[in-house]
Amino acid sequence: MRKLLCLFLLTLSTSAHADWLVGLNSGYHSSTDGNTKFEFSDMITHAFVGASIGTKDLLYIGQNISYQSTQYKTSGTDKISVLELGPRINYYFNTEKTVLLMLAWNPYAKGTRTTGAGASQDISGWSYLAGLGYEVKMSRGFYLGASIMYHNINITKYELNNVSTEVSESYSSIMPMINLSFRFR
Repeated sequence: MRKLLCLFLLTLSTSAHADWLVGLNSGYHSSTDGNTKFEFSDMITHAFVGASIGTKDLLYIGQNISYQSTQYKTSGTDKISVLELGPRINYYFNTEKTVLLMLAWNPYAKGTRTTGAGASQDISGWSYLAGLGYEVKMSRGFYLGASIMYHNINITKYELNNVSTEVSESYSSIMPMINLSFRFR
């Protein structure tokens, strides 16, 4: 599937002289509660490589790569680390390409979850994200900005001690992020 997507993007970009976009969205959140000794940290990074479609180069289609690491600390430690892959679109609302909408669906989401008891589970499922952002041109081809992203991971299966269990669990977050993007022809 990835080979077909790469071939499609390469064919599209060479025949239509499309713009290329390499982008990174990253955010971090941490909180503590001194009363209950609750600590929480969440780091999410989304990378994007895509090519534009159309004469105005406002729509970009490509590959999304997301990584999430979330940790809860109370009496024990619960930690989740997930890698996600899937298609993504970036749509710019203006010709200056400063205001954008980002949408991705990741049918591949795999990682590990460690429970407070120390058990390590292999988890798998799917995820999606949606975001609105604003970017400012810093120099030729380099843009810096901020976005607000909604991200949801749906865990459908976990494996512990070679025993697979079907589940329906989700982790979701709304987080401000820093955007970096490189655009070139």
